[in-house]
Amino acid sequence: MSNFSFLEAQINVYKLLEKTREQHKLNSTDYLSSYQYFAYDKFYIDEFNYNFSSHIDSISLPDPKFDELYILGERISEHKFDKKYGKKSNIIANKLSGFKEPFYDIPDQIINQENYPDVLTKNFYLYNFYLTDSLLLNNRDTYVISFNSKKKLLINGSRGKLFIDKSSYALVHYSGIEYSDEFTRYFDYTWENYQSVWYLKNKINKFKLYSFDLSKFMKGINQKIIITPWIVVESTVHDFTDKNKFTKKDFSGYSYELDKNFDQDTESKISIYRKDSLTKRESNTYSSTHSLFDIFPIEKNMKMMNTLKKGEFSLGKINLDIENALSYNDFEGFRFQLGGRTNYNFNKNYSLYGYTALGTKNNNLKGGAGITFFINKQYDGKLKFKLASDVNPFSKNISRYPRSMNQIKDQLNFLQNPVFYDYRKAEISYEQDILKHFTTSINIDYQLQKSEFNYNYKTYKSTHWFNQLSTSLNIKYAPFATYMQTPEGKKVLDDKPIYFYLTYSKTWKIINSDFDYHKLDFSTDISFKNKWGLSNIFVNSGIIKGETTLWNSYGSFGNAKSGKNIFDRFSAKGVRSLETLPADNFFATQYFTVFLTHTFPDIKLWETKKISIAIVYNALLGRLEHKDIHAFTYLCVPDNYYHESGIEVNRLISNFGLGFYYRLGAYSEKEFSNNLYMKLTFNLFK
Repeated sequence: MSNFSFLEAQINVYKLLEKTREQHKLNSTDYLSSYQYFAYDKFYIDEFNYNFSSHIDSISLPDPKFDELYILGERISEHKFDKKYGKKSNIIANKLSGFKEPFYDIPDQIINQENYPDVLTKNFYLYNFYLTDSLLLNNRDTYVISFNSKKKLLINGSRGKLFIDKSSYALVHYSGIEYSDEFTRYFDYTWENYQSVWYLKNKINKFKLYSFDLSKFMKGINQKIIITPWIVVESTVHDFTDKNKFTKKDFSGYSYELDKNFDQDTESKISIYRKDSLTKRESNTYSSTHSLFDIFPIEKNMKMMNTLKKGEFSLGKINLDIENALSYNDFEGFRFQLGGRTNYNFNKNYSLYGYTALGTKNNNLKGGAGITFFINKQYDGKLKFKLASDVNPFSKNISRYPRSMNQIKDQLNFLQNPVFYDYRKAEISYEQDILKHFTTSINIDYQLQKSEFNYNYKTYKSTHWFNQLSTSLNIKYAPFATYMQTPEGKKVLDDKPIYFYLTYSKTWKIINSDFDYHKLDFSTDISFKNKWGLSNIFVNSGIIKGETTLWNSYGSFGNAKSGKNIFDRFSAKGVRSLETLPADNFFATQYFTVFLTHTFPDIKLWETKKISIAIVYNALLGRLEHKDIHAFTYLCVPDNYYHESGIEVNRLISNFGLGFYYRLGAYSEKEFSNNLYMKLTFNLFK
């Protein structure tokens, strides 16, 4: 018992916790001007229980009492903070059993757990709290507060204890158990005092997974092999101090970096910070060829999944482009594309890329090639030279390969688009991250352009080739994104919207260029969670000053297929497009669009089946200057407010679902059925 009476502690527990929440910033290490520490992280997977959906004689799984852990990893990292320069983490050593080559994704996904309990932050009002005891902890008077979830404790929620220091109202210990429909987590956190602030000294998380299908990692096995493993993560802080004098150079680059020698002499670096020596089972895990990796091609499959997320398949020193291998649009028909690029194993300082493509309707051969030089690697600097001969939808400028994920998603918007233009292009660009959260690029390109549709610009026929010299500045601001610098380039650790995008382009009437106009584009992408689910707001706008062709203006806002009834109009949902507007309708030199989506929490139908319901609202407003210089069959302008609403039932079958969208307002038709569209939805890009 404490040297102060328990009766003395009978105060309103919520007032006590409010004081703890108020004092958190003063008690946090970030209250110091600067600090530095080293962290030892250890994680392992152990003790599988097996449940076969049918009898399998062709494989032999390891015994749960096997004399090795199944996976073991350790990491040493240095962490720095300065109020003026921010935070910086450097991974000094990283060790992972069973993997022959460095692999960064597993440690990052497993190790990075909460550092301060959600119970006292965003989920505070979802819990009941009870003052249950008072005691001496490290010779300091301490309150003990029990907590539990108000609802669904045995399904989603947690229970445990909070230990609050009486004099400082600092959280000094936190332990308990968390339940979900996928795992049970046991946690134990301890803070230590340092010159009137408290730093997280030890952190333990133990996850008991309810089910994981190992057959996904095996060849020739059609039956499910369900395992229920433990995943254990332990973290300890060493050598915490505020006696530092940092300079701006100490915080240059990204928030996380891999030391250039992180995979060399790892054992001697890690052993300095191990609290306890490795057990026999742990030593065996590192020293032998791990039987789990013999049975399951885990390293190969995880590397493959990692490359597939990027739309590529790694084949030795070359990454093949699989995302663009097959696509469809109304102009080219089915488009077959073969391409790829050299990777880090080919050369560390540059990458070659190229592609060739052919369509079933428009069977002209297209292609492109280029080289990217990796310079100023600390800030992901890239100098690019590109040549291309291809086609684009009116009002779109696609970089066919390599491309960003947003451009890959845009492919869905071209399915019903028949209006394209031809181009030949030479481009030079330089891209670099600045100030950690800003990505900028400067582009110079010269193009030859020609309509592939019956469209005349001024007195020129559709067969006329136009010349265009343009420059552009592109800025992306991602204030909440976290990156890590690796030998293979920048890796995204945490990519949270909000995003802001700004592009300014200028065409120059020199070197036979036919156009002289200015173009300014702005968009923002905001997502936020709330108690009703996940809300997303995407706003897009732009303005052009000067004269140019329709394909250099704004358009292709829609993604609807024409037809007499809802089944004739059935097609695939686009990405940030108007689902009831045909693709070849509406062109503008000034426009504003907004796309609102709210996704409700998943609805569980049965043990392993969930669906997701979302409501959407999309709107468009614009105007077109110099209408008289364009002769085009589908020349429409969104002078009035165009808007639509819809509901989506996603993941009905695997990643596919159905969406229903209804045209509203000035452009709606009298017949209800003529305004209603049904679409196939995709959840493939999360």
